[in-house]
Amino acid sequence: MSVTSATRTAVVTGGSAGVGLALARRLVADGVDVTICGRDKARLAQVEGVRTVVADLSTEAGARAVADAAPDRIDLLFNNAGVQLLNNWTIEPTADLLADIDGEVGLNLLGPMRLTAMLLPRLSKSAVIVNVTSGLGLVPKRAAPGYCATKAGLSAFSTSLRYQLAPRRVVEAMLPLVDTAMTAGRGTGKISADAAAQAILSGLHRDVIRIGATRKLAALHRLAPGLAARIIRDK
Repeated sequence: MSVTSATRTAVVTGGSAGVGLALARRLVADGVDVTICGRDKARLAQVEGVRTVVADLSTEAGARAVADAAPDRIDLLFNNAGVQLLNNWTIEPTADLLADIDGEVGLNLLGPMRLTAMLLPRLSKSAVIVNVTSGLGLVPKRAAPGYCATKAGLSAFSTSLRYQLAPRRVVEAMLPLVDTAMTAGRGTGKISADAAAQAILSGLHRDVIRIGATRKLAALHRLAPGLAARIIRDK
């Protein structure tokens, strides 16, 4: 499935930058009524042709604000907002580390779960929920335990929810390293946010969209999980 004339509305979280912004722009160009959310009011105001909501999806109140502003009928829901924090767990727990845990789990995992639950009554009969995960949810790296755990959790949530919501569809979009503000200074071989958005929208007919390097990573993980772990561990 791709965006068709039957797709009238979409909600995109984290829509003021990166992959979320690229998704929103492509959807608007296709004539879709788009609602986006983000924490930065100034950045949201720069996005043209969309309905905007200032909200922190790491909290239940933030998810409620987005749900209250969303249209009565929803054809596409993109749970895209996320954050990756690099933490050292070899030291005694600190207030900063505990705050990072709350924020990362709240935004990356609880946010999609809460918002999806709140919007269920408004999903159209052919609605598609897209949960954006990462290759790091399949093969974790040393530096980001919280991020890897939340993306693995979101992947499992996507699979379970898919069983329950049929014929509505739940799609997992597994991203490689994307060139965004979150990945500045990290890694090489990044794809652009627009390339990621294009791959997501063109792959909506699949249950799991493995994009770019995640296709090879998933294949290697099946054949030689130990080798995949050694390659990714210190990325």
